[in-house]
Amino acid sequence: MNAALKAVVAYFSSVFVIAFVLGSFRVLVMAPRFGEVVSVSLEAPIILTVSWVASRWTARRFGVARDVLPRLLMGAAAFALLMFAELGLPAIGPHWEARC
Repeated sequence: MNAALKAVVAYFSSVFVIAFVLGSFRVLVMAPRFGEVVSVSLEAPIILTVSWVASRWTARRFGVARDVLPRLLMGAAAFALLMFAELGLPAIGPHWEARC
């Protein structure tokens, strides 16, 4: 169970950091030039590819069983953490904007 938790945290962390950087780039650079829809459309395939590569790497690195259920649980737990983090980030957004 310890290896599975490490895999979830590693998967979540790697995807979160890369998505945060890409999201910042999208909002600050791409959206003003291309619009929100085009920017998200360009970012989405990159994030999906990063997620896929990160899930394969973490599953191999931490020895998550090749069965469907353990890998599904790893992905679901990491996704839940990502969604929880996404809900928390907008709460600090207005505070950062007020300081700029």
